[in-house]
Amino acid sequence: MKKSLLVLSMILLFSAGQAQAEVAAADGVTGEYMHEITGGASSTLALQSGNTAFGLQAGYSYLVADGIQLTVDNAFSYLSVSSASTYTWRVLVGPTFNFPMTSDFTNAIFVNAGIGMSLADTGSASTTNFTFGINVGKRFNLWDRVAYRPYVGVLKVAGSTSNVNLVPLAFSFAI
Repeated sequence: MKKSLLVLSMILLFSAGQAQAEVAAADGVTGEYMHEITGGASSTLALQSGNTAFGLQAGYSYLVADGIQLTVDNAFSYLSVSSASTYTWRVLVGPTFNFPMTSDFTNAIFVNAGIGMSLADTGSASTTNFTFGINVGKRFNLWDRVAYRPYVGVLKVAGSTSNVNLVPLAFSFAI
C-alpha cells in the first residue's frame, strides 16, 4: 500500500504539471515563474521523556491562472510516545490562492486547500483514510527565486480529531 501511495503521488505530480502547462498556455497565463517546489519541516515539543515527533513536507505547484496554483503536497511524519511509534504518509491535491491575485507569487500571502489520502503504520497495523486540510501562510522573498514560506494549517483525517499544524521552517523555490 505504501508503494501504491508513493507511485500515485508521483504520477499526480508529473501529470498535473504537464496537463496544466497546456491549459495555461492556451489561457495566456504568463507568469515570470510557473512552477513552485516547496519543502518544510515541523517538530513537536516533547513534554515527557521519550516522546518524539517530527514531520517533513514536499510539494509542487503549477500556476494555472493569475494568483491560482494547482498543488500536490506530500508529507511524512513520525510520532513516538513511550514504546509505540506511528509513521504517517499523506498526499493532498488542491488549489492554492495567492494574494494579491497576480502571476508573481514569490512574495504573496497564500491559502491552500487539499483533499487526498493518509496512510498510518504502527508496525503491527496500518490504515488508509480520506484526508483534507487547509493552510494559510506568507511567502517572504529571500533571493531571486527562493522564499521563506511559514504557514499554519488544519488537517482532518477521517476517523480522528483535527490537528493544527504550525510549520515555521518552510521554503519554496520558483522556476
